[in-house]
Amino acid sequence: MVDSEPLARRAWEHVLEDYDRVLDEELYQKMIGLRLEDSSRLVSQTLNIKVEPADLARKEEAKFELIAAEGLPKMLGLDELITRIMDQGIPWAVATSSRLTYARRVLESIGLLDKCQAIASGEEVPRGKPHPDVYLLASRRLGISPEQCLALEDSAPGCQSARAAGMVTVAVPENLHNIADFSCAEYICGSLKDVARDLEIMMAHPGGHR
Repeated sequence: MVDSEPLARRAWEHVLEDYDRVLDEELYQKMIGLRLEDSSRLVSQTLNIKVEPADLARKEEAKFELIAAEGLPKMLGLDELITRIMDQGIPWAVATSSRLTYARRVLESIGLLDKCQAIASGEEVPRGKPHPDVYLLASRRLGISPEQCLALEDSAPGCQSARAAGMVTVAVPENLHNIADFSCAEYICGSLKDVARDLEIMMAHPGGHR
């Protein structure tokens, strides 16, 4: 919904400077879509940083808050997609690896908090993405079976999570040259504008196209 990944990367780069470490592309790609505690554990282990992952997570969170205060840009086509969904009376939820307070703040900042029927956050489930827990929680809160849900994702772990939950999965990568593996998605779209355009097709024909 918002393009937060570049900001999160900047935050991690600032944190790792304190430990004389560099966040390379391979590690960064593995972190995308994970809960903060899971990505912090991955960073700590991969870069051999002798700091508790929880401490790393708190430092990244603080850096991210400072950067995000500059504003989070909405993804291309978000307004068009939300208008299409609202016009058709389709209930929708947010299933995010982020903390609940952050998710609510982002939705409020882009004027969608009162339009979202449910939020499920990574801190509310035992396992983060790529496990299905957060998507299953979101579908329960919507009161809709996972098999009737269409999931939109920009990360490979997120796509794996939605598929494991039994949902029709639409990958909307940050860019179509993303090196992540989106092979598990039924659909791959260039932007949310494409999703808005083809929404009825995706909902009626879950077999998929790319």
